[in-house]
Amino acid sequence: MPPDRAIPYGTAVGDSVSIRSEWVPTLTTPVWCGGYAPLMDTVDERLAVLEAKDEIRELTARYCFAVAEADTETIVALFCPDGAFVMREREWAGQDQLRQMYTTAADGVTPKPYIQNHVIDVAGDEATGRCGVEIRMVHKGEAYTVAGHYFDTYRKLDGRWRFQRRDFRTFHWVPLAQGWA
Repeated sequence: MPPDRAIPYGTAVGDSVSIRSEWVPTLTTPVWCGGYAPLMDTVDERLAVLEAKDEIRELTARYCFAVAEADTETIVALFCPDGAFVMREREWAGQDQLRQMYTTAADGVTPKPYIQNHVIDVAGDEATGRCGVEIRMVHKGEAYTVAGHYFDTYRKLDGRWRFQRRDFRTFHWVPLAQGWA
């Protein structure tokens, strides 16, 4: 099937689907933004994408465990050498800046991130993803609640998926006693 054809996102395996021209995805519309999942020609291609998605989900889980354990070296190793973390209007790029940010960010804070609703689009050795995150933490003896989304870019480097860019956009970041409403 030509690569410009697609099935509607969410169609179950075995569903009868008529491929029509209005279902042709644009290359700039990721699936998580309402685009469509392109059909792949072979089982090997589909398997490669599934394996990539699983490896990327494990990458984000390893990130959460390392953040919760304040393991800066593991966190930095999960990024490409030129990788970046973005939060609000700040960006930390490269392993030295990432190391400094995660070391100082963990000083006196115990963040516990929980990832959910992870959607990933794979294109060869590059991928994009979006996932929700809830973070519970204590800062100066006070409990905080944080929620938002990570908008990620991933790259496969030396046989391993890594973060190329992790853009954290918050919905709220408030003391738990205050609440977010």
